[in-house]
Amino acid sequence: MLVFTDLSRTPELAGAAERLGIIDSQPFLIGEDGEFDREVNAFLRSLIDPSSPGRNTWRTYAYHLVRFLGWLEQQQIAWRAVDRSVLRHYYTQRRFSQKRPVSARTWNNIAAALTRFYEWATMTGKIAKSPVSYRDIRAGRMTAVPGAQRIRSVIMESVPASPVRYLPLRVYLAQFRPAFGGTRTAERDRAFADLLISTGMRINEANSLLLGDLPDPDAVECRGKKTVPLTLHRGTKGRKVRVIRIPVHVLRTVYRYIAEDRKNAVAMLTARERPAELWLSESGRPMKTARWHAVFRRASQLSGVSCTPHMLRHAFAIHQLTAMIQCLLTDPALATPSQPPYQVLLRDPLRQLQQLLGHASMTTTFIYLDCLEEADRLLDDSLGNWTVPLQSMVDEQ
Repeated sequence: MLVFTDLSRTPELAGAAERLGIIDSQPFLIGEDGEFDREVNAFLRSLIDPSSPGRNTWRTYAYHLVRFLGWLEQQQIAWRAVDRSVLRHYYTQRRFSQKRPVSARTWNNIAAALTRFYEWATMTGKIAKSPVSYRDIRAGRMTAVPGAQRIRSVIMESVPASPVRYLPLRVYLAQFRPAFGGTRTAERDRAFADLLISTGMRINEANSLLLGDLPDPDAVECRGKKTVPLTLHRGTKGRKVRVIRIPVHVLRTVYRYIAEDRKNAVAMLTARERPAELWLSESGRPMKTARWHAVFRRASQLSGVSCTPHMLRHAFAIHQLTAMIQCLLTDPALATPSQPPYQVLLRDPLRQLQQLLGHASMTTTFIYLDCLEEADRLLDDSLGNWTVPLQSMVDEQ
């Protein structure tokens, strides 16, 4: 049985957990007989490491590993005895043989978990050699070092990029946002969704905010500004601190939630019991990511518009990039030969968007260009301009 620590439900154990080095959301595996598998749990504990992006990764790796170990038990195979043929058999079972086969992307998540587990087992001397080998793949030209070699686990599939799914702002405002109404947590849910679509935060980043993280929209330094900086310290991918911008009007929406829904949620709690987290359930407990997904599923059903929290992140990226490119198209500086439009595009909007979204590589940010009519117009203008001399050559022939 896979369990995760939840210190928000057992605050009286927080002191003991700190002494033992146990943190919130830490995964543990307990056998059906109540036995504690020391070796597997040692691996799960090793996930809490600077090289692991965060709690979602721990949870995902733990879930996939435990399912794999359960399958091995059914096959009467010890995890130390696994070789390439066993992994191939498991791949076939998960991808093609069962009633609900997993997608290639899901399989790659499984493969990442198994690769990490057997790497750990090899490094700690549990096994002599990992059953997972690697192959070199030539990196594309968008990497830091063109032509560099990267490695990939051989049990991973090559997955083509999928189209970006996002919610246009007009659909969000006219159909999806109103679906949050009619509940006791309407202010909370609308404020959270507005925050996602206006900042591009990941759900974990937004849900990890503390009450004290929010800037004061009435502060002197905020007067006359449309947006204010917000520093993200927790929940970020790779645990990297970054600064984003939050529109002042959205910040005021969040403060309305604090004054209404959140105030009601903590009304029956003592000052010591009140959580520092910004987003709370009706009972005053910190919201879990799964609860937010349930909120979005309900709104999707009521509105008839399918939307996930991550789709609002994509919506922010596309609308923000569109707005920045539109500013470029009206900038007289672009008309000068010394400022080729594509260079300005790479240096300014895409780089700024990369920083706002917290992408480690600009390659990830490039996916949004395929969604923009403005990018096509910028390409049309720039390509049409620099090829004008060719026309004169043709006319002379």
